[in-house]
Amino acid sequence: MAEALGIASSIVTLVDVSWTIIKYLKDVKEASKDGDRLSKELFGLVYWLNEVKALTDETEPLAEFELAPSGTTEKATEPGTEKVKSGLLEKVKAVKHRLLWKFKKESMEDALEKIERIKSLMIVAVQHDHFALSQKIDTKVNGILDSTNQIEQVTRRVDANVFDIHGQVAHINNGVSQIQSQGEKAQDDGLCMSIIPWLTDLNFKSVQVEKLKQQVGDTGHWFLESELFKKWVNGPAPSSCLWCPGNPGVGKTVLAAIITKYLRALNHERKTLILNIFCDYQSAATQTIDNIFCSLLKQLVQDNGLSDSITSLYKQCHHDGTRPSLNVLTDILSQELGSFYCVYIVLDALDEFTSGNPQEQMNKQEELINITKLLGDNIHLLVTSRDITTIGLLFKADTRLDIRAAGDDISSYIMSKLSYGCLAHFIKGRDDLRQAILDGVTKKADGMFLLAGLHMDSLAQTTTPKILQVALGKLPDNMASAYNKTLERVNSQGEYDRELAYRVFGWIALTRCPLTVSELQHALAVEPDTKTLDPDNICSEDLLGSVCGGLVIITHQMGLIFDDPIVRFVYYMTQEFFISQQDNLFPQFQKTITRTCLTYMSLDFDNTSDKQHIPVCIGSVASSVKYLPPPWIYSWDNYDSGPSFLRYSLNYWRYHASEVEHSLVGEIIAFFDSVCCGKVTKICHAGVVCTKAPVALHFAVEYDLLHITEVLLDRGDDPCQCEISLCVTAINNKNVEMMKLLLDREEIDPNTWNSEIQLTPLSYAVECESTQIVGMLLQSDRVDVNYKDSRGRTPLSYAAERGSTQVAEMLLQSDHIDVGCKDSRGCTPLSYAAVICCLRVHT
Repeated sequence: MAEALGIASSIVTLVDVSWTIIKYLKDVKEASKDGDRLSKELFGLVYWLNEVKALTDETEPLAEFELAPSGTTEKATEPGTEKVKSGLLEKVKAVKHRLLWKFKKESMEDALEKIERIKSLMIVAVQHDHFALSQKIDTKVNGILDSTNQIEQVTRRVDANVFDIHGQVAHINNGVSQIQSQGEKAQDDGLCMSIIPWLTDLNFKSVQVEKLKQQVGDTGHWFLESELFKKWVNGPAPSSCLWCPGNPGVGKTVLAAIITKYLRALNHERKTLILNIFCDYQSAATQTIDNIFCSLLKQLVQDNGLSDSITSLYKQCHHDGTRPSLNVLTDILSQELGSFYCVYIVLDALDEFTSGNPQEQMNKQEELINITKLLGDNIHLLVTSRDITTIGLLFKADTRLDIRAAGDDISSYIMSKLSYGCLAHFIKGRDDLRQAILDGVTKKADGMFLLAGLHMDSLAQTTTPKILQVALGKLPDNMASAYNKTLERVNSQGEYDRELAYRVFGWIALTRCPLTVSELQHALAVEPDTKTLDPDNICSEDLLGSVCGGLVIITHQMGLIFDDPIVRFVYYMTQEFFISQQDNLFPQFQKTITRTCLTYMSLDFDNTSDKQHIPVCIGSVASSVKYLPPPWIYSWDNYDSGPSFLRYSLNYWRYHASEVEHSLVGEIIAFFDSVCCGKVTKICHAGVVCTKAPVALHFAVEYDLLHITEVLLDRGDDPCQCEISLCVTAINNKNVEMMKLLLDREEIDPNTWNSEIQLTPLSYAVECESTQIVGMLLQSDRVDVNYKDSRGRTPLSYAAERGSTQVAEMLLQSDHIDVGCKDSRGCTPLSYAAVICCLRVHT
């Protein structure tokens, strides 16, 4: 660093001297050419000296690069500088007035040479410094490039790590999204699994699967290729309805399943929905119009998931503890089905959509068809049924396509029957016998699968080919004869098998709803005058079907609440046959059913493996004032392992008893008395809070047993001991005959009310809008039209409050009516009417 400062000092001295000489030469007049030359050289020297000075100011570069060895520059320039300086001073001293150029040539040349040498040295120094600086810059640049490469490599590694991190974050996000989606899906699936069974217990999808199992080969192909069917499939939806009637046993239900399968297999260009309805004579109790439309919603949810409207309906009804009304169901169905371009609905066996009253049945069938047609302009409706005149009137404006099993279909069915069992053994290697069976059965079947099946079952009982040929010639050509022929085979069984078969026939024919296998097993196992059920008396499931000559089947198709197969006849026509022949085949069987139910309800259920399987009553006639629930609403826990036949006994025994109550008076009253004394109260009233002990008279009225009620009144049973007014109970059941009986009995007060139902019978009838019973009460001299209830209100005030014009007019026609009668709040019937009118105006 000190050396660099010395160099800088020498350069400064040279620069100063050079500028002194230059100024001097400029001031000298008459300067010679040598002076000009010297002046120019000195100017050049000054430039390079300044360059070197600028470099020496940057001490660090100069110190680093060293222009020359230590002291070289200073030593090289010092003699010349001193010599020039001394010569100039001598000349200055010699000139006093005028300065003249006195340098000698030798001195001048020597000075110029030294100046040139110094200048060259300065140039070399500057160039050396530039070169060193360039090398340093190059080194720095290379270092920077190396650093840049390192930074680039690090950046690449960082980018790779960032990319990996992004991938991991994306993977985590995907995982979180999947978890969220799975959670939402699980929640939706859980909600869906709650809504599907809530909508209805009907399961037409399972019926579809079961019926398709009965298809043989390409059965029904002729129908699918018919022009009328193709036109129905591809034609415009409005008013598109195809009615397909057919005789019993022609395979209408299997064909309906085939049609549904065909429609689902089509490649629909636009959004399409396929729904089906399978009516069944044994499910009349559950196959109501409301339930059927709930089943359509159920299929919609199963195929397309939940919608907001269906979810909202479920939540609202679940919150309110109600079921959706028919109007609400049709509104939601119309809305949901409207989102599809085309909706196909296949409705099978409309004739089996039954009711107790023929006129009511016809009205219900008409209502079902009309509402279905009105669900939307995109509805394609196909209906199968028997060819019945009243049903035909419903489709007089629609297309008709008759169902009759094709010869090829019957042949395929017969060949399937010949492929196993003893018949397969008989025809092995006997093409002539095979053809004889095929031709003979096809001819006798007359296009009916049912008849063909009965014939094949009959032939299967033969023991040799010769006997088979004889039997083939004796096959009946109508259903009645075929049934009788089948019963001959049933009768040919052993005593116990024959007896069991007819008991099974009786139970299936006369019960009010389908029985599960376990229910039928328990019903058959009940023994008179016993208090427990002997498990050794329960017959096997296989035996139930085998003793009935092929007329009874065990199937899972109904989709009931409990996952237990049911026992049923093969066809509705079979059911009708046995009902028509009940007096001959199983006489007095209603008594048997009634006794069995009474005995089963009286069994000692304390000995069951788990008491929680015993049903508990969750409602009673006293639970509501305005809208009383139907009697005996029960719930079951773990039903499968509980007392199987108890559900049926509790809900349906009274219907059987009502037909035989005159002949079973003693047994029925004995059962009521046992209920009242507590033997079976835990079954019938486990969930009912009673302030009074139940009495037999209440049960008789509750179960609509008219004759039993009369007998109990004659026996002297006190109606005042009933928790609820007997008249109110009769009104709740809409039993006009029972109401008439009670009004005729002096011991019955038709005006009384109690703490449970705080309305008079007439006020309650007004609330229920039972016009027929209101008229009957008004005609009785024992009924006070102005009798007040617990709140001081009269029947007219309730009619006014409800806006029941017809009932109010009936009350006003009474001669003793008091229109100004005030209640405990000081309100008159007119006050209530005015409020209702104001509300109607505002709404």
